[in-house]
Amino acid sequence: MVNFVVFLNILLSLGLFYLAKKIWNIKQTLAKIADRFNNYEQATYIVLQTAPNYIYLSQEKIKNLHENQQKLTKQIQQLRQIFNLIVLGRKIWQRSLF
Repeated sequence: MVNFVVFLNILLSLGLFYLAKKIWNIKQTLAKIADRFNNYEQATYIVLQTAPNYIYLSQEKIKNLHENQQKLTKQIQQLRQIFNLIVLGRKIWQRSLF
């Protein structure tokens, strides 16, 4: 009877030791995963911290480009009008010669 109890205690101890080892390994794995998530969070924080400034600068650049486009469009329209006036003046001048 004593031998059975000792054997059962040893068997339970080995089983619980095996279970403790598995739990320890899971804990180590979870700690590594948590460290990775912390690293990802820090990297994301750095990127997102500077994002509003870059967005604002990009908006300003787009606004400036739009203004430049409007100026160039107006200049092109003026050049077309000048060209059309030159063509019209040439036609009138040619008609007056004949």
